[in-house]
Amino acid sequence: MKFIEFGWNGFNFEIPEDLRFTREGGDAKTGYMRFSSDRLLLELRWQSFKDKKPKKVKPIEEVADDLLKKIEKSVKRKIHVKRKSTTFINQHNSYFMSLKTNFDESIYLWCCEESGRIIICRFMLTSPDEDVRDTVERMVNSMKCHSEGSNVWSIMGFRFEAPNTFMLTDRKITLGRAHILLSEQKLTPFTESRREVLVEYFSMANVRFKDYKNPKRWFEKNYMKELKRRYRGIKFQESKPRRFRGHIAYLRRGVAVTGLTTRRSSLYTNLTWYCSNLNRIYTLTLSSHISRPVFLKRTLDEDAFENFVKEVTSSVRCHI
Repeated sequence: MKFIEFGWNGFNFEIPEDLRFTREGGDAKTGYMRFSSDRLLLELRWQSFKDKKPKKVKPIEEVADDLLKKIEKSVKRKIHVKRKSTTFINQHNSYFMSLKTNFDESIYLWCCEESGRIIICRFMLTSPDEDVRDTVERMVNSMKCHSEGSNVWSIMGFRFEAPNTFMLTDRKITLGRAHILLSEQKLTPFTESRREVLVEYFSMANVRFKDYKNPKRWFEKNYMKELKRRYRGIKFQESKPRRFRGHIAYLRRGVAVTGLTTRRSSLYTNLTWYCSNLNRIYTLTLSSHISRPVFLKRTLDEDAFENFVKEVTSSVRCHI
């Protein structure tokens, strides 16, 4: 069986190729993800405890008891707990429960101090043979719930990395189009600094767009107006072709100055290309912004922004 990398909201682990990412919600602090295949269901939930006082943070055993009561309430009967034990996940002490509900269930619960989250990983085996149990073991052993520097975002055959200070602020994933927006914000007296990573792709490009093999023309005809609505005042320099991951891509740099009483200065870099492997058009926009009252000077570090661009673009894989 082939396994692929999955990365989302600070989690990074291997999943079998046939396990579909079906639903997600929340953010890096509190949220959930669901996956399904013919043999296996997975629900991953997490909740932040950083804002709670130490005495109000429940021991992981109490979290497990609360979860068991919730499951019993949903199925309206007493659940047989086959086994309880402890193990390790990503160097954390983990509490394990084996249950018999409508499925054979394996549930792992642990507290990640680094990310400040209590995590519940619930596997439901629709076909509890040895191969499925081996699959679950591999997924658990590959689980990473925090990172030291960059978070991996890997989904739907596309992968990139961004500093772990970037939070998911907007996303929409459909068959024909997907976009992911990550943001980092820093506030100081009279100053707001912000950096963003905006990734979008358009599927079935050869059917939907006449100019799909010409990223420059496609961008100008199909995407530039939309990007200018999102980032008002942006002015692009002339685009330049380059090789990127074996494809022809076009690189554009832009600037913007907007606002009246509070002025905002911005730097932009956009990279657009057609990936023939997945028949998608990708467009990646990186930006850096600083907002201050009009009477204060605004300066963006162009070298730091260029290093940021290189850091993100060097991690991009458009077909995996």
